[in-house]
Amino acid sequence: YLLAIAADPTLLSLRDLRGEEGATLCRGMLIELRKAALNIYGVGPDQLRIFFHYHPQFYRLHAHCTRLTVNPGCETERAHLLTTVV
Repeated sequence: YLLAIAADPTLLSLRDLRGEEGATLCRGMLIELRKAALNIYGVGPDQLRIFFHYHPQFYRLHAHCTRLTVNPGCETERAHLLTTVV
């Protein structure tokens, strides 16, 4: 399990993402989460589920990264895949 938290405290949820700036931030989170999963756990990008959920657990923009084999239905009703948001 990995979590990417936006450095900008004014970004509270995925509703605060706008335009190319928001897409760039999401792409950066996606790249870094995939890199960390591979380097730390040896888990490739094809085995990951990276998502935002709404309403968030806490109000600071963050993305969750889980292995598909762990809790595959976790937060399904509220999940927004990071690749879709980009």
